[in-house]
Amino acid sequence: MQFHPAENPFMVTERPRVRTAQDYLMSVRAIVEGIWRWGIRLLGFMFNLFAAQFLVVAALYYGIEYGKSACRLLSDPDVRIAYCTRTIPFFWPEDIEDRATLLEERGDAYFKQELYRRAKSDFAAALSLRETAHLYWYRATAQAKINSTRPSSMRAVVADSEQALALGADHPELFAIKGLAHFELEDWKSAFDSLGDAVNAGASGDLLHTVLLERGRAAFELGAYNLAEADFDAVIAAEFDLGRARTGRADSRCRQGNLVGALADIVSLESEAPNMLREVQKTLRARRHYAGPITGRFTDETRTALIKNYNSCRQTPARIAPG
Repeated sequence: MQFHPAENPFMVTERPRVRTAQDYLMSVRAIVEGIWRWGIRLLGFMFNLFAAQFLVVAALYYGIEYGKSACRLLSDPDVRIAYCTRTIPFFWPEDIEDRATLLEERGDAYFKQELYRRAKSDFAAALSLRETAHLYWYRATAQAKINSTRPSSMRAVVADSEQALALGADHPELFAIKGLAHFELEDWKSAFDSLGDAVNAGASGDLLHTVLLERGRAAFELGAYNLAEADFDAVIAAEFDLGRARTGRADSRCRQGNLVGALADIVSLESEAPNMLREVQKTLRARRHYAGPITGRFTDETRTALIKNYNSCRQTPARIAPG
């Protein structure tokens, strides 16, 4: 059975269409347009990603810079400590200057809060990164505040003070710290010399009066009673720590044979420093020279007890100035 071509749906009567150059161009154009659209989208995504990264990095950078500034410049020690503590971990161990600065600033804030052990720890950590005169000075001060009587602590104070001086520091407070440490170590000559250096370096105000008082005590221990009396004179003239200055001068005057002057200083305690006069009375009672009441008033009993205590000023009597 034969079918007519028109009646056979499966018979192809037309020749296949040949693709022309224009068709290829259109295909290429479509591909290029597709690549372009996807490229634009990819570039947009990358730009947004880069912008986000930039914003994160910028925020981190400015956050760290603000933390550094707050650590250094704010007045509240608690806030300074918080900013320093948050900022320090962002610096690598190789960032020596930044880490040392932040540790020093946090140590200073701890010191102002009287947290001397933490202050000393931060100053020591900063010193492990860089050595400066101020860091040795600050660590010496913190160490002195932690324990001012233990010999090992005082030797550490002296060592740090000498390092600071060797690196060029010449502040009177540094000489004073060194001198007081020598005094606690009972190295009277070194104490006298260092405290003298503090005076020569320009100590003033309460620092000067403290230095003169302690230098007078060191001079007394060295047997230089005239020098001790001169320092106590200056302290008394400034009306600074009159109790210790009066008793120190009384002992110095007694050692030079001036019993009248020594008694006059103790009499002055009744009006100027009655608490110190009570301490004198306790000392006299402990030595069994005085049996009267501890009143802080200068009585005939007190005078008699003092004369017994001094006995003969030329025979090196027991002093009554507190240690």
